[in-house]
Amino acid sequence: MNTGRRVSPAAVQAICPSMTGFQVTEVQKALKGADYPMDGPALADLAKSNGAGDDLVEALRGLREVEGPNGVMKELKGELGGSTDDESS
Repeated sequence: MNTGRRVSPAAVQAICPSMTGFQVTEVQKALKGADYPMDGPALADLAKSNGAGDDLVEALRGLREVEGPNGVMKELKGELGGSTDDESS
């Protein structure tokens, strides 16, 4: 369920400046089995059940609904340690 709240990755970084970013492979592993479209809370719950760290879980929780993995990567772009492309989600 989407509550209408959205926390941008930049805001997460401002709140948690100790975060060093996430590797693309770390995000992919955390979201294994995702059934898109999904909103942030659903992504966070899935990531937690897949063993993701608390920092990634909380970053995902603040995302708006995304249509697929590319959408997640775009939303987390400022948090990723690896490269991302600009393909549509």
